[in-house]
Amino acid sequence: MKRHTRHAMPARRHIPGSGSVPDMAVLKAATADPGNAFAYGADLFNHGFFWEAHEVWEAVWVAAPPNSVRRLALRTLIQMANACLKLAMGKRNAFERLATEVAQISPGEGLAHEGLDMAALSSCFQRFAADIAREMGGLKLPEAHSDFPFIVLWPDQESTADSM
Repeated sequence: MKRHTRHAMPARRHIPGSGSVPDMAVLKAATADPGNAFAYGADLFNHGFFWEAHEVWEAVWVAAPPNSVRRLALRTLIQMANACLKLAMGKRNAFERLATEVAQISPGEGLAHEGLDMAALSSCFQRFAADIAREMGGLKLPEAHSDFPFIVLWPDQESTADSM
């Protein structure tokens, strides 16, 4: 999977309740670079660092103008990361609740200028959620699922969500 930034990936995935400890030094360095924080969140999400992606995107969300389409789109990404984290934790009901919430958010074109087609990504995520609902088990790594909604940012603004 192509990376969107040069920021280091965390040393380990943090899964709340598992005894793991988040690699905060890497996250602090990334959020100190607001120009790349959004794209770094995409890198984290694509590599299964869902808690970390949530944290980075939340920092970007806080900085977004209140009631803006950008803020709404970031909320969608944050809830997608949260849903995947719940699935990784084995909390299928929480995953399904959050996936339903993501489906009800209409993010519009809030991140088009950053190279992400939110409508395509949301649609990909909903297909993934529907497939997960039919399967048993949790989410270990995104690459283990052929229908995982990987985030691909296109610098020419012709963006899409790529399901590999």
